[in-house]
Amino acid sequence: MNKQKETSEVIKYIFVGVIVLAVTVSLAGVTPTGPKKIIYNYFSMYIALGCNVIFFMSGIAYRIYDENNLMSWISRYLISITIMPAVVGIACLNLVYASFPFWKVIAPLGAMYVVAAVLPFINEKLSATLHTEIFAPRSCLGRVIAMSVLSLAPIAGIFGAFLSGVAERHGGTIGYSLMGLVFHFSFVWGTISMAHQAWERRPWKSSNQE
Repeated sequence: MNKQKETSEVIKYIFVGVIVLAVTVSLAGVTPTGPKKIIYNYFSMYIALGCNVIFFMSGIAYRIYDENNLMSWISRYLISITIMPAVVGIACLNLVYASFPFWKVIAPLGAMYVVAAVLPFINEKLSATLHTEIFAPRSCLGRVIAMSVLSLAPIAGIFGAFLSGVAERHGGTIGYSLMGLVFHFSFVWGTISMAHQAWERRPWKSSNQE
């Protein structure tokens, strides 16, 4: 009975996943270029597709493997580090690309997700600190960032639209790019936090550190 239930959940997950994948991948390539004008960035779409495939395949694997299994933890970790770029991260980078269509700008920003993904392996202490700061800021800088985000979030869309309206008169889309940049850093920080939470549940932690 449990086996049938698990199979049913996997099928449901795949069905919902295909719909979400189609929507997120499609939106990831939309690039504003002016007043009521857009182009489609297929390269961004392909990257979003890759992230989504990894994310959804990892979700299926996580439901199949036993929770205490190493493969289950690997699947969980992959879910944690790909959900942000898969769902919204690539789309935000594509907004940045609207005014800065240069790989020398976009590549380092995209690489931040890679650094966020491997940070617990490289520097667990820094990863833990950043994870703590996103929920309960203790440092002065962390509190300033948190307060700034809470203060600016309600007007970010209006401000970005205003900048874009002004810039578009001169052929620019800087407002979209600034919004994309702000959200990009937020999602990278969120990825660091999610990666650390998954890292804390690694199977070998108890034998090595407890």
